[in-house]
Amino acid sequence: MTQKAPELANIALARAQANRVSVFGIESPFWFYPAKTRSRGQILLVHGYRGTHEGLAAIVASLQDFDCFVPDLPAFGESGPLASEHSVENYAKWLEAFVAALNLEKSAAILGHSFGTLVVGCYAAKNPAHRIILVNPVSEPAMQGPRTFMTKLSRFYYRFSAVMAPNVGMWLLSLPPVVWLVTAVMFKSDDRALRKWAENQHSTFFSRFTSAKTAAEGFEASIAHNLTEYAPNILQKTLLICADQDDVTSIQAQRAAAELYPDATYVELTGVGHLTHYERPVEIASHTREFLRDTK
Repeated sequence: MTQKAPELANIALARAQANRVSVFGIESPFWFYPAKTRSRGQILLVHGYRGTHEGLAAIVASLQDFDCFVPDLPAFGESGPLASEHSVENYAKWLEAFVAALNLEKSAAILGHSFGTLVVGCYAAKNPAHRIILVNPVSEPAMQGPRTFMTKLSRFYYRFSAVMAPNVGMWLLSLPPVVWLVTAVMFKSDDRALRKWAENQHSTFFSRFTSAKTAAEGFEASIAHNLTEYAPNILQKTLLICADQDDVTSIQAQRAAAELYPDATYVELTGVGHLTHYERPVEIASHTREFLRDTK
C-alpha cells in the first residue's frame, strides 16, 4: 500500500539533521536527510512561495536512497531576509552561493516546486552544472493563468498589507480564512483526511515569513516572471513534472512551454493540481528517481 504524505512527513522528520551555513552574510538554515540505503546521489530541494522545508518532507521521505538537502529560502521559515529585494534574480544568486557553500557534487540534482521552480530555473539558465527537476513549474504569465482574478486580488492584498504597520500587515497575511482558502482552491483530492492534514500544514507553516514587506516582495517576484523566460537557456537535462488541474499554470501552457527546453523530459500527472507535494509525493519521487537513473 502506498504511503501518504502525513506518514511520509513523519518518516522524513526522523531522518532530518538541522544545519546552517552563512550565505551573503545571513545564516541560511537547511536540513540534511542522509540516505537510508546506499546513496544514489545528492538532491537539493527548493520549496515554493510562503513554504518552508517541511512542505517537501513527503517527497524527501520517498527518496530514501538519496542524500537530500532542503533549505528554508531567505525570509521564510527559520531563514532571515536578504539584504536586497526578494526578487527571483536575487533568490537565484542566493541559490548559487548556497550551492557553492554546500560544495555539491557535479552529479547532484536540484529540484524546485512552484515558486522554487522560478528560482531554480533562473539559476539553471546561468549555471548548467546540475540536472534540474521542476515540479508544478510556473510556465505562463500570472495574469494569463487559470485564476487571473484571484492573482489580481492577491496582489492588492499583499501590497496593502505591506504598507500597514508591521504587526497589522503580518496579522492580515496570516488570517486563518486566507490561509484556509489556499488549500480549498488548490487541493483536488477527495481524500478528506489528507485535505485536513494539508490544511493543518498550511496553518502551521504558511505564515512563517519575516514580515509583510518581504512576503509582498516575494509575491511580486512570483508573478513577475515565468519559466518561458529561462527555458531556452536551461541547457542541462531537465525533468518537468506538471499537473493537469494546476491553478497556477494551465496544462496547455505547460505542454507548450516544455518545447522551449533544449533537453527536457515531460511528465503529466492527472487529477491533481498545484499541491502535488502533498497529494502525489511518491509519484514525484518515482519520476525523479527514474530521470536521474536514465540521465547519468
